[in-house]
Amino acid sequence: MGEKGMTEQLRVLETVTERLKQLPGVHSIVLNGSVAYGAATAGSDLDLLVLCEHDAFEADAVDGVWVEIHFHRCDALLERLSSNPAEIYRYHGARAISDDGTYARLAEAVRQAEQAYRPAADALEKLRYWLFSTQKKLSAAISAKDDLRMAYLLSTNTWKVLEGLYAINGRPVPPSSLAYHLHSTLRVPCEGWFEGLLLGDVSTRAEMMLRLITCICDGTDQPQ
Repeated sequence: MGEKGMTEQLRVLETVTERLKQLPGVHSIVLNGSVAYGAATAGSDLDLLVLCEHDAFEADAVDGVWVEIHFHRCDALLERLSSNPAEIYRYHGARAISDDGTYARLAEAVRQAEQAYRPAADALEKLRYWLFSTQKKLSAAISAKDDLRMAYLLSTNTWKVLEGLYAINGRPVPPSSLAYHLHSTLRVPCEGWFEGLLLGDVSTRAEMMLRLITCICDGTDQPQ
């Protein structure tokens, strides 16, 4: 959805931003969330991050648009980033509306954290063990032409497969809504893998899941 479809959010953004600029101790005002990275719908919330000298949260409707404002100290966000690499997704597509250099410092730390991230070996091993077990169960269900069991295994293991794909791409797992938006950025050797995993009859989807699990567990056709 382009900016033409977000007229209300952008109008409210201007109003809220002007108010925030008047507050004492504000270093940066940052637009983030779906409006920032271009995946918003007509009813999407407006998400803002304010870097200042205190931590707080505000949420309210402004002219029919739900607005959520997170106030944070930059140092507190840097600490969270160092302990939880998935925090990088908080800033996906984020745009500084005003900045005295504080957000630029945070954005550089986010960039470095993303480049340095590597999945923990023990976590990856546990994930592969889980998926190897799923692979055996799913293969048995396919052989038995048991559509109900295939559907059950698909519904309970799809997220685990996504976790594995992010891991072999050397990236932390994003929140589910953002994972949908980012799936096309993953390097996966199975063309049409996302649609194949989620759409169509259960047998076709099950076969796609097996191919993806093989990629994750055995290391075959892993992206370079």
